[in-house]
Amino acid sequence: MEFTGNSSFDTWSNKNGKNFPGLLLQDLKIKDNFDVASHTTIIQHLLDQFLINTNKFNWIQRILNPKTYIKERSLDIDELARNLSSHVRFTLEQYDTIYIVAHSRGGLIAKQLIVNDLNERNYTKVKLFISLAVPHQGAELSIIGGLISSNLQIDNINPVKAFINKLNQNWINLDSKPTTKYFYGSYDQIVSKYSAVAMDKIGKDIVSVPHDHYSISKPENMESLVCKSVINFINNQYKEEIFNKDY
Repeated sequence: MEFTGNSSFDTWSNKNGKNFPGLLLQDLKIKDNFDVASHTTIIQHLLDQFLINTNKFNWIQRILNPKTYIKERSLDIDELARNLSSHVRFTLEQYDTIYIVAHSRGGLIAKQLIVNDLNERNYTKVKLFISLAVPHQGAELSIIGGLISSNLQIDNINPVKAFINKLNQNWINLDSKPTTKYFYGSYDQIVSKYSAVAMDKIGKDIVSVPHDHYSISKPENMESLVCKSVINFINNQYKEEIFNKDY
C-alpha cells in the first residue's frame, strides 16, 4: 500500500482512526483469502495505493525514512513504477496474483507498472486494478504546480504534457489488461469525473461515489458505498478466478 504525507495512514485513515485496508479485512472472505502488503512512496500530497494479494491475512507496512523521501521526490512516475515492480518481483515473489487498489497519482504508477509488465514481458501478476480518483487525463492543478515546482511527478500529470498522453495511448494499445474499475468522487475538485476514467477501446465500469478527492480513500465504515463496492469487486474477481481455475 502506498500512502500520502508523512505517514501512510494520512490518506487511508478516517477521522475515527479506521483505515480502508482494515475495513476491507473485516469482510471474512477477504480476511480468509488475502494478504495485504504495503509499499509506500511519499510524494507531496497525491500518492497512495495498496496491494491485495491472495492468501490469508497478513498486514505489512513500510514507511520510508526522510532521506529516502527526499530522493524519491525527484523521480518520475515511470521510475516509481519500476521501483514498485521491484517490490512486486522480490517482496511479493511468492504470489501469483495481485490486486491493486490505488488512489490519485498512485493509480498512474500502478497503470505504468501494468503497461511496462505487458509491453516488456507480455505478462502481469496484476489481475484487478481499482482506480480511486486517479487523474488518468491529468490534473489541471498540476499546471499551476509546475509553475512553482520542478517536481517530475507534478510535471507527469500535467494534461498537456507528453507523459500522460503517452501513458494513455499505451494503455489503449494493450491487447489484454487487468479487470479495471474506475471510481470518481462527485465532490472531487482536484480530479474531474472525466479525468478519473482512463481512455480505452473497451467498455468501462465506472462508479460514482459521494466523496471529494480525499474522503474517497477514507470510508467511515463497511457500509460506506465506496467500501462496499470495493469489497464486492474484490470478492467477485476472486470468485471468477477460482471458477476459471477449477474449469
